[in-house]
Amino acid sequence: MFEQKIQFAWDDYSKDFGLGRIILFTCALNTFLFFLSAINYGEISFIPLIPIFVAMLFYYFRDQIVRKSPTSIFVLNALIMTIVIVVNYTFCGMVDEMAQGLRRYDSLFAQIDEALYGAPIAIVIERFMAGHGVFSTIFYDYIQSCYITYFLFPFFGGIAYWIQLEDDRRPKIGRYLSSILIFFNINFLLYILVPVSGPQFFQKEFFTTALPFSFVGEFFNNLIRSGQPTFIDCFPSGHTGIALLVTGWMFRVKNHYRYLFLAVGLGMIIATVSLRYHYTLDLLAAVPLSILSYKLGRKLLPQPVVVRHKRKWRY
Repeated sequence: MFEQKIQFAWDDYSKDFGLGRIILFTCALNTFLFFLSAINYGEISFIPLIPIFVAMLFYYFRDQIVRKSPTSIFVLNALIMTIVIVVNYTFCGMVDEMAQGLRRYDSLFAQIDEALYGAPIAIVIERFMAGHGVFSTIFYDYIQSCYITYFLFPFFGGIAYWIQLEDDRRPKIGRYLSSILIFFNINFLLYILVPVSGPQFFQKEFFTTALPFSFVGEFFNNLIRSGQPTFIDCFPSGHTGIALLVTGWMFRVKNHYRYLFLAVGLGMIIATVSLRYHYTLDLLAAVPLSILSYKLGRKLLPQPVVVRHKRKWRY
């Protein structure tokens, strides 16, 4: 009986905006993470099973859920995605603790930047910005403010796309949501498979001067440092990938706010290296992952994209 519920969710995916398919993909990944921690590190953690438990609840109550309003189903999609993202990101740090410190690949990444720029790229940018006074402070505050929108950026994109959809086309938001969750899931897995700490930790001897933040930028910078649950979250750059994926979606559907997303997305990408968080290779690797996530989202939910065109709609 329960298998039939999963099959119904897979076949009739438009009623739940593809959530049944999306979380089944997540269940496969989290099952792998569960056995990875148990077999490789000799420690059983039930944290990866939380999204699976949430998925089982969804399948059990799906018949009642699909009778809710489209807005309620959209909110439920966002809620479940939030749970999966937060749990899996937190688990990355737990895996590092279980392994008593995964082997880092920072040396290779730092050598590539050294060969390209002759110094850490953050230092190159700091030297360029030196002496610009208040403009330098505005620049660093701007990119820090963009950087902190990481987890909210895809949800803002989802809301922007949702608003432009007519009522009978609301289920098509699922393809956007699926590409976002696919990106996060693969990205977090790569954090574990290719652990990198980042210049701020590996090359801290280079960063002897404080960045010229105002109190706003300083507040956001401290907030990020105090809330960081893992120190292997560099390769590939999630900020770069999400900025590219969401902004690409906004231009794909010709959303009214696409240039605003472009401005924030560019700030987020620049921040990854300027604020000493990432190496160049982290950013480069995020590009194909964003493209792959978009294409896998289309495979998982083969729906047409609704494009706004001169106040008319076309597929």
